[in-house]
Amino acid sequence: VVWRMVVQRYGTVLASLVARIAIQGLGIFFPVYATWLVALFVIGSETDIWVSIGVLVLLALVKGLFRYLEQYLGHAVAFAFLARLRVRLFKTLSGSEWSALQEKQTGDLVARISDDIDRVEPLYAHTVAPLVSAVVVPLLASVAAGLWIEAGLAWLIGSAAIAYLALVPWLGVATARRDAEAEREVAGALSGNATEMIRGMTQLVSFGAVDRMLDRIESLDTARSRALWRGGRAGALRAGLGGLIAGGLMLGAAWPLHAAGAGGNLGVAQLASGPVLAWVSLEPLRALDRGVPDAMRAVGACRGL
Repeated sequence: VVWRMVVQRYGTVLASLVARIAIQGLGIFFPVYATWLVALFVIGSETDIWVSIGVLVLLALVKGLFRYLEQYLGHAVAFAFLARLRVRLFKTLSGSEWSALQEKQTGDLVARISDDIDRVEPLYAHTVAPLVSAVVVPLLASVAAGLWIEAGLAWLIGSAAIAYLALVPWLGVATARRDAEAEREVAGALSGNATEMIRGMTQLVSFGAVDRMLDRIESLDTARSRALWRGGRAGALRAGLGGLIAGGLMLGAAWPLHAAGAGGNLGVAQLASGPVLAWVSLEPLRALDRGVPDAMRAVGACRGL
């Protein structure tokens, strides 16, 4: 279904993807270029510092424009799909036989369907473009390192990006998927119990069942809290491992840069900006990792629908 929607709106998706790559590419370029300028200024080789600062300001404005375009286009695809999905589901529901809905709590059914449709949104607005740019942008950073700094650094960045993509985003994904399913079910049950309390408060009071209902809601809330805690723990593990890989890459960059600098093949600006490029080149992958919980909730919602 996702692929069909992407194909149908490939022009909008492609424009959103280009904007995303430009945003993250400029996000890498800014600190590297600023470090380069500072190094040249320190050794007295940079004479037009204000011109360079003006270029950075102009590029920052361009980045802001791309950011707006990426958000607008990505959400345009997402909400167009959600609108179609709502129409399709409610048309099916309204056309069902009365006997099929007689034993259902139709208000809760509508609420669950609406919540699941809303949870699908990150799959379009925050998954397709970040996934592609997380591969393309580190590759471009690796090529830039090989062209303007040192080939050994390029190999290090490429290897670290492959290791990161192969290990970090998938750490705890199975648990996150199960917890997302559990959280969705518990949230629906909580909504149903709250509706029952509002609708049947007189009966609950008459039969002395208020405390029992409150205990049920508390147990559901505890189960939801456990699912969220496990998801947070997996996210912390991914962030920690990602930080170790990025830090190791930055430290490992000292080896090829030192060897090339000792041989007189690199200038001061290249030696200064190399470690910065190594550190920030993995940022697109770290941004992708932060979207894993939302993607798992979207997968669970798709199954529910």
